[in-house]
Amino acid sequence: MNGLSWAKSARFLTASLALAIAILSLTPDTNSVGQGLWLFSYLAQVLLGSAEQSDKIGHFAAYGALGFVAALGFEKNRRLLTVFLVIVLYGVILEGVQGLSPVRSTSWADMLANSLGAMMGLGLAATGMRALQR
Repeated sequence: MNGLSWAKSARFLTASLALAIAILSLTPDTNSVGQGLWLFSYLAQVLLGSAEQSDKIGHFAAYGALGFVAALGFEKNRRLLTVFLVIVLYGVILEGVQGLSPVRSTSWADMLANSLGAMMGLGLAATGMRALQR
């Protein structure tokens, strides 16, 4: 598969992940999702001191994956800052929309986890792409 095909595949995966994140973010019952991911609970206990913060690990992982594949799809370095800002804005918008729901709420901590995850994913992808080009 040539570079253009990889980029197109990564863009399709980026759109798919963005849709999945939107669905998970805007669905009323997310407790069952978080409880099923014991690894997130464990990591939250170790890193954040409370297993109840496992959703922050989930936000970080989801937006990290989104950032990673987006970086592969829009691989020019000059575009990575724009891609990062778009992902952050996407996360902020989804969190804001959650505030309109009677069963969800807007969370600044979730926005921070989203942004840090996107930064990590983009950074890992950019570093890997740079290493492969050498």
